[in-house]
Amino acid sequence: MNRAIYKGLLWLHPASFRNRFADEMLWIFDETGEQAGLRVFTDALVSLVRQWTFHSSVWRIAFGALVSCLLLAGWWHFQEAALASALGRGNPGALEEIKHRFAKGIPCGNTPASRVAAAETGHAPAEADTPCDVADGVQGIVAAFGQHPVVVIGEVHWLRPAGEFYVRLIRDRKFQETVNDIVVEFASRNNQPSLDRYIAGEDLAIEEVRHIWRDTTKVASWESPIYAEWLAAIREVNQGLPPNRRLRVLAGDTAVDWQRLQSHADWEALGDNNLSFADVIVNEVLRRRHRALVVLGINHVRKSRDRNEDATSRVESRYPGSTYVVLLDNRGLLQPAAQELVRLDRFSRNAPMLCELAGTPLGDATHLSSEADALLYLGPPETLARAFPPAGSLEPGYMKELDRRSWIEWGELRARRFLGAAAE
Repeated sequence: MNRAIYKGLLWLHPASFRNRFADEMLWIFDETGEQAGLRVFTDALVSLVRQWTFHSSVWRIAFGALVSCLLLAGWWHFQEAALASALGRGNPGALEEIKHRFAKGIPCGNTPASRVAAAETGHAPAEADTPCDVADGVQGIVAAFGQHPVVVIGEVHWLRPAGEFYVRLIRDRKFQETVNDIVVEFASRNNQPSLDRYIAGEDLAIEEVRHIWRDTTKVASWESPIYAEWLAAIREVNQGLPPNRRLRVLAGDTAVDWQRLQSHADWEALGDNNLSFADVIVNEVLRRRHRALVVLGINHVRKSRDRNEDATSRVESRYPGSTYVVLLDNRGLLQPAAQELVRLDRFSRNAPMLCELAGTPLGDATHLSSEADALLYLGPPETLARAFPPAGSLEPGYMKELDRRSWIEWGELRARRFLGAAAE
């Protein structure tokens, strides 16, 4: 009975194998069947599987399928890399953003942020006679991150409406989900540890917190309460976010130790802080594939190359297409004739508004489209009041140090003049 079963296994082998080896294998079974029957049966089964595998086309099909999958995966990776490169070097997340927009029917390409914001929120696009493509200020800036990892606001310092807008921006849920870092001018890099601790929610003495905005290369430039209020708002927002989604504030200004500075030559040796701003953006944001909001003075961010290199042009030279520059509207930016031409007052009831510049009457009338991508309109000129520090809010000891620093930077007591009643 066992011999018949074994012979049947041999018969199931391919004919070419049976003709060569069947008689020999049957002789081995007859000789050892009683002592090693199970092992002989196992060998026959293994041989049966192996012979049909190698003589069948199944393995060839499987191998061909594997090679095809590998080639397809390689081709897809190459296409993604080529597309990402075409979208702009140094623009992390651009490809993923295009996939997201394609799935939701949101415009892609170099679409103005205002139109993307309208598609995201379901709002109607701007009217045909509108002097620019407009969107809610917050939603427009958030939408700009879809195509650019760095959105830069060029501000006029101390404006109260600007401070209120910054707070509103960081409290927006979509902004919190999109942005990793906030780069600021009003903190020097040597104070980054204190800044990190404060933003993380640690209890710091008010004297240590004040050093963050007081010890920068620009004397007394950040005493307006809008900057301290913004940091406090970011600290508060972070308490409600998971640790991996908390906003980090990056000090952008050149490191400075005022105790070591004794002359104007010492101050000049600090160099151009545009170098520091660009270095922080490149190394702490772009190389880490983060997205960042950057807030600097307006003279640090204009994209035009017909002037000395600023922070934006330095970043663009290394990561083309990575920045989206927004100029904050102010009394000196738009001349009265231009304001009348583009009728910005019609947006007053909806301010703040983000107004695209490229290819719009606003951009053509002001010639700003060569220097920025959009204008952040906060309201009519008469509403753009500055927020001064309260009277008597600066300690006598600090005022004495400000006088010393003023002589070092300017050769005069200039800080007392622009601090107003706070310096009295």
